[in-house]
Amino acid sequence: MMDFLQHLDAVDWLVAAGVFLILEMLLPGFFFLWLAVGAGVVAAVVAIFPLGWEWQLVLFSLLSVTAVLIWHRYFSRKQNEPEILNNRAARYIGRVFVLIEPIGPGSDGMIQVDDTFWRVRGPEAPAGSKVKVIGTEDGIILQVVPVDPTSHTVPQ
Repeated sequence: MMDFLQHLDAVDWLVAAGVFLILEMLLPGFFFLWLAVGAGVVAAVVAIFPLGWEWQLVLFSLLSVTAVLIWHRYFSRKQNEPEILNNRAARYIGRVFVLIEPIGPGSDGMIQVDDTFWRVRGPEAPAGSKVKVIGTEDGIILQVVPVDPTSHTVPQ
């Protein structure tokens, strides 16, 4: 084993990168991709600057861990974002619509979004007034607040 380690060169790191890429294709996730990147960079560095096997392993470890941590940080941020692709109601949050049926005391109003009618809940507002969607209830009722037409702001 020590004999193999003492003779590590760029070709060995390229083979390792290839093996990691094959594992990446066969297994779920993106973990082995970053190990392949680390091995590929080490192969390039070793081809230019001859390093001892100890430094090659240290460089591979640092590059791989750094790449995995950066990927994990980016990926976890994307995972924590609310899913709106298959949630039509959530896509309307922040948009302004005109009430076609008034919101009364204890009764829901209605807005039209394209060819779909949505029930809305919020403070009392007459038909024809503008409301801004601020949330959803069970994905079927939109929560709204009236938009003040003079100041272009939404009351909090």
